[in-house]
Amino acid sequence: AVMSRYYENPSGRRDWQVLRRNATIESDMHEAGIAASILEICEARAREHGALAIRAIGVTLGELSGVVPEALEFAFEALKAETLARTAELRVERVPLDARCQKCGWAGRPDGDVCLLCPACDSALQILSGREMQVNYVELEEESECSASP
Repeated sequence: AVMSRYYENPSGRRDWQVLRRNATIESDMHEAGIAASILEICEARAREHGALAIRAIGVTLGELSGVVPEALEFAFEALKAETLARTAELRVERVPLDARCQKCGWAGRPDGDVCLLCPACDSALQILSGREMQVNYVELEEESECSASP
């Protein structure tokens, strides 16, 4: 078998509202719906490429994404059993909140849980990073060309 990496979204952006609407498993737990959507999308890509299995899925989660990484990992483990990703690893990259004040130029991580006011001048901050929620890549196991019969 050959390992390959398929990039779900080369531009680095994904509309997760659409993904949640397309989830096959309804759940009160936010992360379960997201995990189901991730599996659904990655399985579709794996089938398009004729993959035997999904080895790993890489996702990016921003601090303000509203997703608890541990809950997403738990949901992923619970839901992957009957999929091509049954042995896959979910690799979560966390992106910290970073912001900038357009008025005075202050930049950094805002104080407090969700205080989006500039600590220097009390103006509204522009969020630079921390809202990300995207599938970055899918590592597939594909049939080796050598194993094909002549």
